[in-house]
Amino acid sequence: MPEENALSFAREELCRYAALMDPGYDAAQIQFTPFTREELDELGILEPYWDDAYRIDVRDGRGWIAYSNARSALMGVYRLLREAGCAFVRPGPEGEIIPRASLSSLCAQVRMRAANRHRCICIEGSNSLENALDMVDFAPKAGYNAYFTQFMEAYTFFERWYTHKGNPLRAPEPFPLSLSHEMLACLVRAIKRRGLLYHAVGHGWTCEPLGIPGLHWEDDGVEPTPAQRAYMAQVNGVRGLHNGIALNTNLCYSNPEVRSLMAHAIADYAARHPEVDVLHVWLADDYNNQCECDACRQARPADFYVQMLNEADALLTAQGSPVRIAFLLYFDLLFPPQTARLQNEGRFILMYAPITRSFSRSFEGVRPAQSIPEYARNHLSFGPDIAENLGYLAAWQRVFSGDSFDFDYHLCAAVTYDPGQMTLSRVLHGDVRALSGLGLHGLINCQQQRVTMPNGFALFLGGQTLCDPSLDYERARDAYFECAFGPEYGAALCFCQTLSRLFPMDLYGKDHPEPSEQAARELESLRAYLERVELPTPQDLCPAQARSWKNLHFWRAFMLRLCDYLIPFSRRDEAQWRPAWEELRRFAWEREAQVQAQFDVYCFLEHYRRQQA
Repeated sequence: MPEENALSFAREELCRYAALMDPGYDAAQIQFTPFTREELDELGILEPYWDDAYRIDVRDGRGWIAYSNARSALMGVYRLLREAGCAFVRPGPEGEIIPRASLSSLCAQVRMRAANRHRCICIEGSNSLENALDMVDFAPKAGYNAYFTQFMEAYTFFERWYTHKGNPLRAPEPFPLSLSHEMLACLVRAIKRRGLLYHAVGHGWTCEPLGIPGLHWEDDGVEPTPAQRAYMAQVNGVRGLHNGIALNTNLCYSNPEVRSLMAHAIADYAARHPEVDVLHVWLADDYNNQCECDACRQARPADFYVQMLNEADALLTAQGSPVRIAFLLYFDLLFPPQTARLQNEGRFILMYAPITRSFSRSFEGVRPAQSIPEYARNHLSFGPDIAENLGYLAAWQRVFSGDSFDFDYHLCAAVTYDPGQMTLSRVLHGDVRALSGLGLHGLINCQQQRVTMPNGFALFLGGQTLCDPSLDYERARDAYFECAFGPEYGAALCFCQTLSRLFPMDLYGKDHPEPSEQAARELESLRAYLERVELPTPQDLCPAQARSWKNLHFWRAFMLRLCDYLIPFSRRDEAQWRPAWEELRRFAWEREAQVQAQFDVYCFLEHYRRQQA
């Protein structure tokens, strides 16, 4: 039934867009047909539910779209629409370009077999429900096939927006947990309506089974009971919440009762949520906070983690659950188990999450380090070096040979420090091209949802390159900018490239950037460019292109104020940077409603605020 519903949606989308383009055209002239088993074998597809392929054969407005699954049929519809002249340059109605054109003469022959199984967008940031729904709607248009909601409720990602956290000029709205639950249900319906693969949870398994909610990365003032404390990691002789934050707290994983409690919680969640395709089971979202009791010191955290995962797998197998479990390589868990091994590799998907890596260089052409450091409990440090980060992946691959993907952060915090997004788009393109050689089968973009300021190229490129890693970067870039900005797109492209080239990304991409006269001079060069550049204001554009230019004019004004703040901050001239910081924030707060769908003001300002500590 879910497949049939998603296929109905694909038909509805074809009819809807065709009516906008050519009201007299009968979209029923294009048929949908599933691939035969022989065709699937020819394409190398062993699991049609998981692997995407479509074939389009339309001549003079008549023909068919063959598909491996319902979401592939939907992606085939959007590809056919692009062949007919449509473009989808950002999420939401303001990102669609739908020309009036005769479809009776449409001809298109396309064959697509996605090179990567995993092509997922993960919610982050501060979002309204409409922002998240727009991203789910956009995902298959760009080639993504999955969506990940994170945590049990995805509460924090909505709560930040509806309470207008960080913006004193907007009155907070009530946001009870019940409303978050309703929004999550609405979002899941939209995901399944499109046949997208649904990923869920991640962090939370170290607190929710104890009866402590894991809603956000904040200290809620919760005082654990003695029974709850007994299960928590002992750090510096004390068991309790790590800095008061439930999501960041590890447990005493050598304790079989702890592992059993978590395993049963996983199996129970899967039974209550059969709509989940990939259930993420992660430990705490922090490091150097593992349990130091004598029993835990006898093995690496990954050994106890694998034992717990095997227990969960046994329970899931007993209840007949087909759900797949994504397990995490992150901080302490980057060090593979020494003795424990996953017994049923087909259940599990390795998730490589190199959060400390550099985003000014891609994986492409980098050889993983041949060895990794010795594991030192609660005395670990992780750097930006790509080879070192890939070394952890290689070490895990020596003990696990199943399915896997990269979980990465190009459009999360890193996007704050590449104001043109052109460095990140090229790095993302290179990373995706490198996945196969690294033994990885795709990517989850852990990303802000309002991330298309000053352009949406990186977001669109990610999905397209995951489908086809041979995609030429320059050709894709020029085609995107021409669609998004119209005939004068060259000025927009030059503007974005210059922002990326002049901004000191490597310095400000750190949690605590050091004072830098060189950064101040680079930023002065950027400010001088912003002062003299003359951005056009083209006329007679479609609404999506007009919005693109509005965004660029806003971004120029905002970047001028960012430079006014960062130049003295780079020199630690507090008398100058303090008032400039206040002006930057007020400018963003006052104009937030104008750019809400494209720019996450909360996340941008919060990243820079933290650097002042």
